[in-house]
Amino acid sequence: MDAWDVWLQLPPQILLERYREYGSHPVVIGADMACWPNDWDEPACRDVPESPVPKNAYEGDMAPPRWANSGTIIGTVKSMKDVYRDLVSQLSHTALTDQGRMTLDYWSRLFWANAANVESGMIINTRHPVSAVEDDVIPYRLLPPMVYHSQTGEYPVAIHFNDHAHKNLMNRWWGRLW
Repeated sequence: MDAWDVWLQLPPQILLERYREYGSHPVVIGADMACWPNDWDEPACRDVPESPVPKNAYEGDMAPPRWANSGTIIGTVKSMKDVYRDLVSQLSHTALTDQGRMTLDYWSRLFWANAANVESGMIINTRHPVSAVEDDVIPYRLLPPMVYHSQTGEYPVAIHFNDHAHKNLMNRWWGRLW
């Protein structure tokens, strides 16, 4: 995960449970609403399959996420090594990006890249502890408020503040959470 702009708001056990929901997919990556850093008319952006999230799930003319965001990715060690080895090999021959290389978390159960839709994040109080696990850093047992993704109905495990214009939300939302 990106070191500077990703929060983990749920315990590692939930991250692993949700990762395992993908079953046979050894690498899962956060889905984004932008095809950054590519141009929209490049094959890496244009030729990516449509998102399985219904088009009307997002307000206005916002399209559901469908592009890979390598700031949030999870996989087995072997699978990650294979992906990175393939990428290095292909990057030495072409201007390929990470788009179209992995299974995407379209519903933001694992990762929410919020650059294009920070408005979808709502901080709400939880009614139940998210985990009985004791943690020296985050007091999960205290029924903390959490960021809820209103468009997908999920509490993402990790929130990726991947837009320079909204980096200030990390500090503003953190203060509201705790």
